[in-house]
Order: sequence, then C-alpha cells, then structure tokens
Amino acid sequence: MKNAFYINCWVTPWIGVAHEMEKSFGYKPVYWVGYTPEDDSDVLIPKEFPGIIYQSFTDGWKGRFAKEIEEKANDCYLDVDFLKRHADHELQAMKMLDRQDQDLHSFNFMERQRHYRNMIKKWMAAIELFKPDLVINTAIPHRFYDYVLFWLCIERNIPYLTMQHTQFPGRFYLFKNQFYTIEDRFVQDWHSFEQKENLIEKLPSDIKERYDCVKKDYEEAAPAYMASIAKTQKATESSFFMVKRWIRKFSTVYRPYLLGQPADTNIIGLCATDKKPNKKYEESEGNIYQHERMLLKINKYKKQLKEAYDSLCSQPDYKENYAVLFLHYQPEATSNPGGDIFVDQRLCVELLLKYLPVTWKVYVKEHPHQFIRYHIGHTSRMRDLYDDLVKNDRVRLIPTEVDTFELIKHAKAVSTITGTVGWEAMVRQKPVIAFGLAWYENYSKGVLRITNEESAKNMNQFIENYRYDEHSLLAYLASVGKNTKLAYYYKGVYKKETGLNEEECINNIVDAIAEQI
Repeated sequence: MKNAFYINCWVTPWIGVAHEMEKSFGYKPVYWVGYTPEDDSDVLIPKEFPGIIYQSFTDGWKGRFAKEIEEKANDCYLDVDFLKRHADHELQAMKMLDRQDQDLHSFNFMERQRHYRNMIKKWMAAIELFKPDLVINTAIPHRFYDYVLFWLCIERNIPYLTMQHTQFPGRFYLFKNQFYTIEDRFVQDWHSFEQKENLIEKLPSDIKERYDCVKKDYEEAAPAYMASIAKTQKATESSFFMVKRWIRKFSTVYRPYLLGQPADTNIIGLCATDKKPNKKYEESEGNIYQHERMLLKINKYKKQLKEAYDSLCSQPDYKENYAVLFLHYQPEATSNPGGDIFVDQRLCVELLLKYLPVTWKVYVKEHPHQFIRYHIGHTSRMRDLYDDLVKNDRVRLIPTEVDTFELIKHAKAVSTITGTVGWEAMVRQKPVIAFGLAWYENYSKGVLRITNEESAKNMNQFIENYRYDEHSLLAYLASVGKNTKLAYYYKGVYKKETGLNEEECINNIVDAIAEQI
C-alpha cells in the first residue's frame, strides 16, 4: 500500500477520487488539507478515511499541525544548502503572505521568514511520519503552505501533481514536479493537426464555443467571472447589500464567535486568516471587532489607490504605435508563483520599454478588480508603483473603463503574465508577449514566452515577423482539446459548466492522474 496526500481538495468529487485511487492503484489517503469548511470536510474526511490526518485551510495557512507533527518538528533541522538552493522560492513564499497582512503592517519580513522556516520543519516532520508516495494539489501551489510542501517534495523526489487551469471552464492538465513551463505538452499534436482540414469541426464543443465567443464584442466575450464580479461590485454600492452583508457575517462569523466557537472560514475578507499585530501568526485568532475596524481603513485606502491611479491615467491614442500590458489582479496564483520573478509586474514594463522600438508607447491598464471592496488587491499595490511607471514618458496608464478589445485591436502587441487577455489576443489576430506560465505559451506562431533577458531580446523581431494563421491556431486548440481533461475539480469550476455527472468527473480526474504515475 502506498500513501497519498490530498491538498486543497473539496469533498465532491475528491472523496470519490481518493477511493478510486486507493482501489485501482493502491494509494491510501493519509493526509488531507481541506479547501473550505463550507463542505463539512472536517467531519466527512475523517469519517470516510479513518485514521487520516485532516488539516483545515486556516490551520494550513497558520502552520498549525497535528500534535505528533509539531513534536516531531522539534527533531527536524533546517538544511542551509536547501535554503540557498531555494532562496528565490523563499521570497515567492513570503510574497504569498501578503494575503494575510491586510492592514499592511502586521506581518513584517522577520515574522514571515520565521513562519516560512517553521513551515519547512513541520512539513519535514509530516513527510517523515507519513511517508507520502504521491501528493495531489487541485491547483499550482500558491497558498504558502502548499508551496513549501512542493519544494520539499521536489528535493525528495516525491511525485507532486498539480492541476493547471485553462481559459475553458473545467478543462485542465496535470503537472508532475514542476509548473513553470508546459514544456512541449501540446506541440506534437499541434503540428499533426496542422496537416488536417476542417479543424473547426474537430474542436471539443466547449473550446469551439469559447473560440467563437471571443470573436464577438467584449461585452459578450468577457469571461464569466468578470461579469459576476462586476455585478457583485455594483451591488456593494447599495445600502441593501450592506444589510445582507451584516446578516451573512453575523450567521457565519459573529454568532459562532460570540458563542465561543472558532471563527473558522475561508471567505476572503473575513477574519479567519488575519495576522494580528504583535502576535505569532499561528496564535492569531479571528477578532471580529478588530477586523471590522480594519475593513473601514482598508476600503478608504482602496479608494485612495483608485483615485491615485485615475489621476495619472490618460485616454489611449489609437493612432500611436503601442504595445499594451494588462496588469494581473494580485495577489493570485497567476502571478505568484505563475509569473516567477514577474510577480513584480513593473519588470514586465521595464523589458517592454527596453526591447521595443523607442518610438513605441507602452500602454498599461490596471486590472479593474484591483480596487474593489471585497477583494484584497490593496495588499499588492501602492501609489508608488503608478508614480514610478509614469516617470517614463513612453508609459501611459489607461483608465480601467476603456474597452479591452479596442486596446487589443489597435495595439502592435499584447502582453500579459498568464492572463485570459493573451488567449483573447491570439484569437483577435495580435502577437502575444507572455511573461509567465500559460497553456498557450507554446503557440510559437503567435506567442513569445519571456523568461529572461535573452528571450526578451527577441520581442521586436517576433512582432515584426508575426503573421496571423487561423488554421495553425485551430490546430493548436485541437491539440489542447486532445491533451486536457474536463472535470469540476476546483471551487471556481462548477458542475453545470462541464456537463458531467460525478462518475464521469471522477473518472476523468483519475485517468489524468494515472497518466502521470
């Protein structure tokens, strides 16, 4: 019998996946990190798998482990060579803790470094005690605790499988022990499909539907999550929303807290994972009074950030030669760790300015969700960023209200780290400069992946040589369809979007895992 760790897994469909993996391949689930208390995983997982170690989402962030792991960690010692080999990953890990520092001054560098290195010791202990033969994560590791575990598994040659999203809801592919590049995953079948005709008919229905949609106006083509968040943001401006918010918070947080129960929730913006000033993170507990006072200050800061950005914006001049960079919402996996060093998006601007013609402008459009009330974008922006960008007279900050597709239409090139806008630009016949991991990075006829100065030097030549080739693009999409699976495997992927029943979903996930092991 072999042991498996399941990280950030929902009850449905992952209990079924775990049972099937044990039955068919002998992988016994011995450790489970829940993604949310909303699915009652803290009750259901120990019931389904007696003897398993269950860790909640909140305890994962805070580094609170089972008693035997905490005790064993005292006998685990840090390896200086490991720390030196992973110094850049240490910085990425501590950047992930921005999410927990909502008031912007309660989690300083020394505290984050201490937390990181204690997390290493505890995961070392968990690995020694439970000896995993396989670790499965429902996304690329970006929640700090799973990121630390990832690098320890790499060092020990423990297979660590991560599920990578595409822009087609529910369609994913698996990585094994890496996630910074897709390597040649889609290349062979892409070139094979190029030899065929009538490719539009060979696309899976979900890919074809999305492809056709992206050709329309942005109002119709915008991703569903953009429309959903915009709708919610509009609702937050009404007094009725505030009443509903307080009722919801009373039932989910305040009432349990006042009754002496832990305020354990992973709803972003609530207090479960807050770091408290002058408290060790693992000892920080949700305090509703402090959290509400903090929210008032946060919303004021977000408003000031938005006003600062708007004050520096100018309308696009579509007669200019320009490349456009669409900033990512942060903090999020798409840039940390998906962008590697380009988690600092100013570096993207620097390289565009450095290697594109000096007569070109660089248009920079902020992500519209960066400033909204119920997100935590304020933890990843400061006024200084915008001030520094506009010091260069070739940089233009563009209002968030400007139509994305209009900016794409008139641009010489479109740049992003890993975003949906890269895929949209491919369809809308523009060359794409990608600074991070993306399923479309190997489409060399339309995408240039930037990883270092050497690859950045090719920007201008790549743009000059670009020629739109719809047949080749459809061939690449056909390859993506062939080499990916459909499943509602993650919180943001809903069953109705995939059209699958639970058995089909489980089988697709297990098949994808089997291909890797």
